Amino acid sequence: MEIISKFHINACNPKNNSCFDNKDVKLSEAIYTIFPMETEDAILFWGDEKIPLSYRYDISTIIDEIIEMIFAVKNKSSEKWDVVWSSNTFAGRWYFKLLGDSLEIDAQWREEFEASDYLENHSVLRIEREKFLKEWEKIIDILLVNLGECGYTCENLSDMRLLTEVNSA
Repeated sequence: MEIISKFHINACNPKNNSCFDNKDVKLSEAIYTIFPMETEDAILFWGDEKIPLSYRYDISTIIDEIIEMIFAVKNKSSEKWDVVWSSNTFAGRWYFKLLGDSLEIDAQWREEFEASDYLENHSVLRIEREKFLKEWEKIIDILLVNLGECGYTCENLSDMRLLTEVNSA
C-alpha cells in the first residue's frame, strides 16, 4: 500500500437556484434546497483520483460530518478518531491520526461507493493539517455565500452557526 500526499478540493462554481424554503430548519435541508441537480460538482482529488461531490446530494448529506471533521482536525492534539461519511455516493470511513502538524488519514470505502483500484491501493494520505483544512474551507466558503444569497441565516437555520464558526475558527 502506497502512502500518498496529494489532496486537493476544487470547489468549482456551483450556481444556486435562488430558492428559500421556510420549512428548512437544518443546514442539510437548506443546501439540498438551494442547489439544483444540474449544478457543478465539487471535485475531491485523492492522489490521482477525482471524486465528484454533488452539492445537492453528497455535500447536503455529509455537511454535519464535514463540520465535525474540521472541528476535530483543528482542536485535537494527538489522538485518533474516525468519520463515517453517510452519503451513498461518497460512502466510507476515514480513520484519522494526528502526527504533530501533519495528519494521516486511512480511507476505507464502503461497497456501495465502488472505489476504484487506485483508491483501494492508495488508501492512506499524509498531509499537513493546515493544508487539509484550507482545502475544506473552499467548500465552506461556497456554502456560506450561496446560502446567504438565498436568504439563509443563523436566525432561520439552527445549525448554520456551526458553519460560520468552523469558517472563522
